[in-house]
Amino acid sequence: MIGTGPSRRAMLASGIAAGAAAMSGSDAVAQAAQAPRTVRVLCIDGGGMRGIVPATFIDALETMSGKPVTELFDLFVGSSTGALLALGLNVPDEKGKQKYSARDIIKLYDDCGPIIFHKERGLLGWVAGVFKPAYDPSGLEGLLAKYFGETTLAEAIRHVAVPAIHLEDMRMEIFTRRAAQSSADNNFSMRSLVRAATAAPTFFPAASISSSNGARLGTYLDAATSTNNPALIGLAEAGVVKANDRVVMVSLGTGNISKPIDAMRARQWGELGWVQAVFDLQNDAQSSYTENVLKDFLIDSKRDTFFRFQIGLRDMPVAMDETRKDHLDELKEITATQVKRQLPEINALLAKLTA
Repeated sequence: MIGTGPSRRAMLASGIAAGAAAMSGSDAVAQAAQAPRTVRVLCIDGGGMRGIVPATFIDALETMSGKPVTELFDLFVGSSTGALLALGLNVPDEKGKQKYSARDIIKLYDDCGPIIFHKERGLLGWVAGVFKPAYDPSGLEGLLAKYFGETTLAEAIRHVAVPAIHLEDMRMEIFTRRAAQSSADNNFSMRSLVRAATAAPTFFPAASISSSNGARLGTYLDAATSTNNPALIGLAEAGVVKANDRVVMVSLGTGNISKPIDAMRARQWGELGWVQAVFDLQNDAQSSYTENVLKDFLIDSKRDTFFRFQIGLRDMPVAMDETRKDHLDELKEITATQVKRQLPEINALLAKLTA
């Protein structure tokens, strides 16, 4: 839904303005002299193969506007499969233009799912998955090499932010184009960042990656374990410090699939009982909290816009590693139907994105 009206951003701006005393006089004056700006932010949730949902929505935006999505947004933020979309859409071609459309990314999900999520079937495969990651990452890594080549984060068309958890100290790290362009130590290949951002526990092994100059090395996990909806990261990375800045925030979900949990039964669950439900429960809870915070925060100025797109999948629970064509086609159909239902809101959103 689109929300506009009064928020807490003026309070944030006041606090930041108070801190300007620590700046030099010339810096403070220069900051105050900056004209109001519009910051267009696209944030994409994690969700494995359900990334086909936001990809289908973005395809609708590109079709309706007649523009590549990199001309509609200034900042892209993605968690887990959202990182694949955020970075994939920002790969430049030889002319510096958007190389892959959202439709190209949809095709990747359609065609390459069985390569990414390939494992032994039956009891043997299930038992193996108890003691080690369910999937060999070589299929994923091969596809990332094909789609991203040696393109680095510093080469992204627009500002990009991708979170991953640094395993050694359990610290979340945000990889940004800004940092990558400021220092070679912070510049990583896009394919290595997607591998790190999608290293979901139990699905894939943790990813060890190094910066392009070899100066930094770390092992990372998928940040969706704690931040499936990265919209708060998007707000922070937008660098909104003035009360008169205009924010257009678009947050894309990958389908709400958690079913109500029988409280009486859950009281008796142990580790095995919870393992099936805990990821979806955690992701949906974090996502709904983030959505509520953003609605509250971006309601103080009538210039602000917050749009959240999500579909309900309780009647069709689709696993993160779903690869069956009929299920993926149904996801696309459900998304297209929801786009039609929200067409007036989406047209209003596009008017703000292209103003």
